[in-house]
Amino acid sequence: MKFWVVAIAAVIGALAAIPLIPLASVVDPARLRHMGVEAGQVEGTIRRGHLYEVRLGSVVLGDVSSRLNLADLSRGRLRLDLEGNDPVSRLSGGVSYGLDGAGLDDFSFGTALVAGSQPFGNITIVVEGLTARFSGGACQKAEGRARAYLSAAARAVGLPSEMSGTASCRDAALTFDLAGAGGREQLLLTIPSARKYRVRALIKPVSRAMDEQLRAKGFVPVEDGLAYEEERTV
Repeated sequence: MKFWVVAIAAVIGALAAIPLIPLASVVDPARLRHMGVEAGQVEGTIRRGHLYEVRLGSVVLGDVSSRLNLADLSRGRLRLDLEGNDPVSRLSGGVSYGLDGAGLDDFSFGTALVAGSQPFGNITIVVEGLTARFSGGACQKAEGRARAYLSAAARAVGLPSEMSGTASCRDAALTFDLAGAGGREQLLLTIPSARKYRVRALIKPVSRAMDEQLRAKGFVPVEDGLAYEEERTV
């Protein structure tokens, strides 16, 4: 009987001490850096803290406040709820880690994920309510929605100004399947790691002139139309 009393007291004591742990000491255990998140400075405790000059690869997310989510401790996961102050990215949601690996919980943010040369030009993606689990860096399951806003360069080759779709795991990578309202255009964003992504566009030409224009931009024939694919670094 005495053993169980001591054991229960030890567990209660350990749980009570968790909120007092410095936030800086758990940034790595929570695998923030493993997911590509870097912070210039970390202050406070797990219960309530701040991460300054936060970046996801080269994407600036601004300063972020964090708070321990006690509800997830009972499920064997350490979860930190985050909220950013950057008006562009509008980051919010949780990052967590447990026996089943690292994860994102009800995560939302916006960023210029694809920027630069034609045929895509600039593409801004807005992720909403993303919940995903990663084991050993491999995506195990994911759900949520995303919207992509395309620049004039992308629209010039037949892509719409806005596309939307859902998140999933495909070949161990986090993937967003986006499509235009008419279903003739598709955009596949694949994120195999925190610092790399692939973008693949598929368009079904409606005329010979459009077909020739797409081929001139680097699109190649595939079974369902014309496709263009490239890999970039965040």
